[in-house]
Amino acid sequence: MSNVLDHLFHLRSLRKWRRAAARADEDPLPALRKNRQAASRLRRELDKVVRVADDRLGLPTIGSNAFPKPIGTEWAWRPELWRHKLAVPGISSVPSKSKLGGEA
Repeated sequence: MSNVLDHLFHLRSLRKWRRAAARADEDPLPALRKNRQAASRLRRELDKVVRVADDRLGLPTIGSNAFPKPIGTEWAWRPELWRHKLAVPGISSVPSKSKLGGEA
């Protein structure tokens, strides 16, 4: 029963955001500001899910030797900078000691 309700709530939420997107050009500014704040909060959480999912789904299956690594190496590792999208895409003229992720 819970899965059915979750699915219905999900569909309702999708419809709500589709309507909000469709009328964003005509909404009064206070309503637009409220929707933007709510969408930003939702996007932060969705971005977390996508980031973890991309990270986990990109890993090899346990026991698999399918992970691509250079010939002659025993292990391979890629820093976070090459595994994830940048938090702020399109950065140019980055000041010294700017963080480009948790590891760079």
